[in-house]
Amino acid sequence: MSERNVIDLINEIKSLKNRIDVLNSKEKKRDENENGLKDSKRILDSIINTIPDIVYRLDVDGKITYINEVIKNYNYEPQDLIGKDIFEIVHPDDLEKSKYSLKERRTGERRTMSFEVRFLTADQKNIPFEVRTKDIYDDNVFLLQAEGLYKSHAPNERIFMGTQALARDISDHKRMEEQLRQSQKMEAVGLLAGGVAHDFNNLLTVILGYTDILLSIFPKNDVYHKNLKHIQESAISASQLTAQLLAFSRRQILEPKVVNLNTIVQKMESLLKRIIKENVKLEIILDKSLNNIKTDPLQMEQIIMNLTTNANDAMENGGKLVIETKNVSFDEEYVYENVGTKLGAHVHLSISDTGVGIDKKMLENIFEPFYTTKEMGRGTGLGLATVYGIIKQSGGNIWVDSATGKGSTFNIFLPQCTEQLEDKKPSKIETENVSGSETIMVVEDQEDILELISMSLSQSGYDIIKASDGEEALKMSKNKNKPIHLLLTDVIMPNINGQELASRLLLTNPDIKVVFMSGYADDAIAQLGVLDIDKNFIQKPFSPIELVKKIKKILENK
Repeated sequence: MSERNVIDLINEIKSLKNRIDVLNSKEKKRDENENGLKDSKRILDSIINTIPDIVYRLDVDGKITYINEVIKNYNYEPQDLIGKDIFEIVHPDDLEKSKYSLKERRTGERRTMSFEVRFLTADQKNIPFEVRTKDIYDDNVFLLQAEGLYKSHAPNERIFMGTQALARDISDHKRMEEQLRQSQKMEAVGLLAGGVAHDFNNLLTVILGYTDILLSIFPKNDVYHKNLKHIQESAISASQLTAQLLAFSRRQILEPKVVNLNTIVQKMESLLKRIIKENVKLEIILDKSLNNIKTDPLQMEQIIMNLTTNANDAMENGGKLVIETKNVSFDEEYVYENVGTKLGAHVHLSISDTGVGIDKKMLENIFEPFYTTKEMGRGTGLGLATVYGIIKQSGGNIWVDSATGKGSTFNIFLPQCTEQLEDKKPSKIETENVSGSETIMVVEDQEDILELISMSLSQSGYDIIKASDGEEALKMSKNKNKPIHLLLTDVIMPNINGQELASRLLLTNPDIKVVFMSGYADDAIAQLGVLDIDKNFIQKPFSPIELVKKIKKILENK
């Protein structure tokens, strides 16, 4: 072989080697790119799977082409859904809405969409989702046309390839929304109930007052005395109903004390055993380390009595009644998920039965006044409304867990009190002689009540100054030559309320004693209906003898 041929051969070998190196380099770069793509896909999948929402893609026919692993939370495996129609997991009642949304995408009328839909879990539970979707288009139309893969009648047309979506579980949001709605409804009903009770108590004050006066005139063996007695008893029964309405509306006068719930339950145990049926077993489980609470003990007894009676009625064929106390603490997550709850330590009282249970629809109205699950003629429908109002007024919360045929559990949560138990017993001042000679200013905007009170106090020897509102009272106090010993004023009045009137009179008459009266305790006199210990209050309706005793007691208290 000639030297030239050898040189040419070497050059060809070099050229071939260079081409091989170039090919190897391209192959290596392709492998690197493929590995890079795989890494990027893994990272992207990881990111998508950390999102708490369901991310999915649909083709033009609505079949699932991709779905992230969040779907596992709803008992599905992602690979099992690939290729399936999205409508297979949509609640039947939401199919029309979902199909319309997909149709909208295909017509190109909208590019993005947001709507609410219920998806079915693998075990057929329906979960509400907020779905946000966006069209997927392929903009490489010209390339596809050039390769003969796509023929379009319209130049520059974009190809609709499917839909990508993000679905957010809004079941917690819905639940909190419902809790807030229910809370607002109960607040509105409470305002109405409180207003009705207030006005009705004014009427009952007049009825009871004049009935008492007439009873003192007619002898006991007189037929009129008996008839008046019936009127009195009916008016007292009516006042008890208004008291329950006031409890529901959280405008009842409470006398809160530091108590231990265990003591109240133990005190009532023998009584509860007497009111439940023989075929109902009572079990009491008390936490020995139970924290104290601050509430009205008499009202707590009423709550336990009401709930025990209801539980007993729910177990016609016998069963088990469990009363349990324990300490609990609410963290920020719990407070966020349960509207109306407060952070910190609470005492939990639960009263459970194995009775007939309560239907889900009834549970929504269970605490409303005059709503009852019992048959006609059994109960007034105010028992649970009263329980609800007392708990709320005491700063607590109450929930019911129940289902038809599975019994009921009433859960009561009251904030823990760090104060020590009170040992002092309130002193009682009994006064036989209720007459007096002091000067009393009576301020009441209801004329019939003003006349009744003035007459009752005048008959007991008191010198009375009458005023129909706060402005008239202030004018009369300036023109009075002798001192006013006591101010008896209604709380709720136009322009100047009772609290403001008392404050202004005390500036010029610091020794004057004050008694407030009302159909309910407004915030002007009591914060959240809890009366301050240094205030004097008489609840309407009251009898003339109750009033004069109250006045005598306060005037004698130095």
